[in-house]
Amino acid sequence: MKLSSILSRRLNLAGINQLVLVWAFLFVLPPIISYFCHLDLGFRDFQYVGATFTLIWTLWKLYPDPNTSIDIFSINKIFLKLFFLALIFSYTYSFIAKYYAFQLKADDIAIFQTMLNAMLAGNFGYSGAVGFYHFGTHQNYILLLVVPFYWLFHTTETLLIIGAVAIWGTALGIWFLAKLYKLNDFYAFLITISFASSPLAGVDCTFLPELFTPLFLVWMMVFYTKRTFLPFILIVIFALSTKEDAVLFVFGISLVMLYRKDFKFAIVAILASVMVFYINIAWVQPYFVHKSGMLMPTTLQFWSEYGSSKSEIVHNLLLNPKEILLRILNPASGVWRLYLPVLFLPLMIPEVFLASIVTIVMWATSNFDLQHAYKSYYGLNLNVMMFIGVIVLLSNNRLKVIMNKYSRNFYNIFLLFFLLCIIIFPLWGTGWQSFWSFDYSNVDEAKKLAVYMVNNYHDASICSSSTLYQYLSVTSLNMEFFPMSSSATTENLMNYFNRDCIYAITDLGDSYPFSPARIHQFISEKSCSEFAHGFYICLNKN
Repeated sequence: MKLSSILSRRLNLAGINQLVLVWAFLFVLPPIISYFCHLDLGFRDFQYVGATFTLIWTLWKLYPDPNTSIDIFSINKIFLKLFFLALIFSYTYSFIAKYYAFQLKADDIAIFQTMLNAMLAGNFGYSGAVGFYHFGTHQNYILLLVVPFYWLFHTTETLLIIGAVAIWGTALGIWFLAKLYKLNDFYAFLITISFASSPLAGVDCTFLPELFTPLFLVWMMVFYTKRTFLPFILIVIFALSTKEDAVLFVFGISLVMLYRKDFKFAIVAILASVMVFYINIAWVQPYFVHKSGMLMPTTLQFWSEYGSSKSEIVHNLLLNPKEILLRILNPASGVWRLYLPVLFLPLMIPEVFLASIVTIVMWATSNFDLQHAYKSYYGLNLNVMMFIGVIVLLSNNRLKVIMNKYSRNFYNIFLLFFLLCIIIFPLWGTGWQSFWSFDYSNVDEAKKLAVYMVNNYHDASICSSSTLYQYLSVTSLNMEFFPMSSSATTENLMNYFNRDCIYAITDLGDSYPFSPARIHQFISEKSCSEFAHGFYICLNKN
């Protein structure tokens, strides 16, 4: 019996559902253990179990007794729903527990939470966490869709749940896209769990507008594949509203649509991309940069070795193609982490290559390590495009025809090898999903502290330690900007403890970018009173 026949038909109903239930269990188990046993866990250990089980299960099903009956398999809808319910439960716990365990740093989430607070107060685009109009750095119009939810449920938890749902929705889109490309349930599910457990999916992040870009990119492909025009237009608009670099991905995909003569879809996507790009570059970004009293967007510093303006940086990059290539292939570059486990093959897909190539060049030439290595949220868009490429690749009959010209079983061997690469892929790199244990009494004390500060120091300038910032910034307090880790020089870290502020400090959880010793030194040196165990109020700097 041919291996291709076994792959497509031999995995029976009971078998595939066993695999689905095991992965559902692996996503549900860590939050339960973490909560009830008070243990901090990472999903990587559970990924090893899942990958090993999937590998053994696959090999067992690939080589059955040829005399047994063959049934076309499919995943039972009930089991599939259970899996996605387990997934959203797991993601939501990770996001909320990180906050409750005081591991959620002020980086990023505080920027957007204070932007939402400013929007509700009528000061559009301003972020108190950084002390300037952040719309001059990134154009995150998608926050306008978040505002109503944040207004109705004015808590940090609301934003964290929205962030978890965004990643979950991307995984759901991966499944639907795989099925639209007529992959069997086994391949569709394997790709879905590979994305869902990927350290590049963003589960170790927090609430960020960047989490919405992969969500809308994959659903853009879903509606394009289904040929549903009106939802496609809406999703394109949403995608372009997430962040300015979403234009690169939408425009790259739309060029392939144009080549395929899908003019209706292509023209809408191209015109929308060009219009949003022009509005951002010509109007919105200069306006908010000027309103912040700055000369240029803060992000240009990441390419300072190539120039001091956008045009100069682009010009110098175009003149140095060899250097760009060398930096892309640098061992520290994120391209190895993302594409090597799938043999760089998704980049053969035109829409993946065209959508990704500019960002690959940008991150390769950046002097910011997180961008260069695709850490934090910087690999999110490239990651989802890679998975889209895997889906298209596995559905491509032309690839099978080409490979079978060399050998009858060459494609089957390749398929099995590629299958193993997909299983192994999530085990690479850093940034796995975390499950933090927490004591809710500490959370309760932090929220009581926020109320106390509002009642007693409403008109004062408030500074805080990183993980306490979110508990205070959700209130009407006058929060001073915080030294984010990307700009955490020794000078601004030292200056932070010398401001004329009333300080709210905790020594619980993560103290980054300060050392725990520095936090304790500050508490002992200043006139700090203990509000509750682990929480301190320092009335002045002298």
